[in-house]
Amino acid sequence: MNQNFIPGLLLFLTLFACSPKWETKSYYANYLTNISSESPTLIFPFLVNTPFNERDAALSPDGQMLIYSFKYANQYVLLFTELVKGIWTKPNVLPFSGQYSDLEPCFSPDGSYLFFSSNRPIDKGNETKDFDLWVVEKENSGWSAPVNLGTRVNSQYNEFYPSVSEDMTLYFCSKNDKCIGGEDLWFSEQISPGQWGEPQNLGDSINTSSDEYNAFVHPQEKYIIFTTHGRGKGIGSGDLWVSFHKGNQEWTRPKNMGEIVNTPYFEFSPSISADGQLLFFTSNQLNPQKDDPTPLKYSEITKIMMQVQNGNQDIYCIRTDFIDDFRSKNISSGE
Repeated sequence: MNQNFIPGLLLFLTLFACSPKWETKSYYANYLTNISSESPTLIFPFLVNTPFNERDAALSPDGQMLIYSFKYANQYVLLFTELVKGIWTKPNVLPFSGQYSDLEPCFSPDGSYLFFSSNRPIDKGNETKDFDLWVVEKENSGWSAPVNLGTRVNSQYNEFYPSVSEDMTLYFCSKNDKCIGGEDLWFSEQISPGQWGEPQNLGDSINTSSDEYNAFVHPQEKYIIFTTHGRGKGIGSGDLWVSFHKGNQEWTRPKNMGEIVNTPYFEFSPSISADGQLLFFTSNQLNPQKDDPTPLKYSEITKIMMQVQNGNQDIYCIRTDFIDDFRSKNISSGE
């Protein structure tokens, strides 16, 4: 464990915000209401998105807080920005994060809980372990202490990327000895408050002999979006795919979501707002102006690297209207 992690991170964020190389931007309450349905928007540039690595956006159901993963050194930390007096605040570290590697936050659809993946030890004072799924509860004074989801869900292997439906069915990914191939997608139904049943594999309509990961389910389980390397050649090095729920945990054959979200780069870490209207995802795409073979000077290279869309991870958002087209095509084709 790195005891200097939190002070070092706070110093880093302070220096970043005060850097003379760019200006920290201000964004107002209506910012996300203006997201396009035609093409993805790089959200909150120079507030959330920076020249560094941001991923895994989680918007609170009331739209007042955005939590996301930020890579610092060899760890991830959970940062948040929130609406205060109509302005999105500068990011800060969630009070329970910053000591271990925490990433992939997900709100429950009612906003009462925040799930995430972490390598923190189950018992304080022990060494860090593999990645497990954890949960904190929203309280009047902030957040509860993190609680491990227990041995029914968590195993001796890594568990990543939680998402939760309205009935609190938990979806996640894990590479374990019961997988069809590589990393698979799993679900676990809630059997009582704070307790989930034995995980079940989503089956070969979703999972392949390769890897499926970073899956996020629609709050009403209408569809699930994920990244896979087992469905043939895609558009880039990793694409977003969608599968529609047919009922009884049967899913349609996954469809590549196409060039509206996928690029020749790497798209992953999707999430859907609680109202189902916004799709967030992560990409390492370059600004087209920077994807230029012309020889550059050192000063030009460093200038590019101190901007967003420099090949590191950034968060994007698009309205979900276009997903209805995929559903219609699946129904008309009988899949």
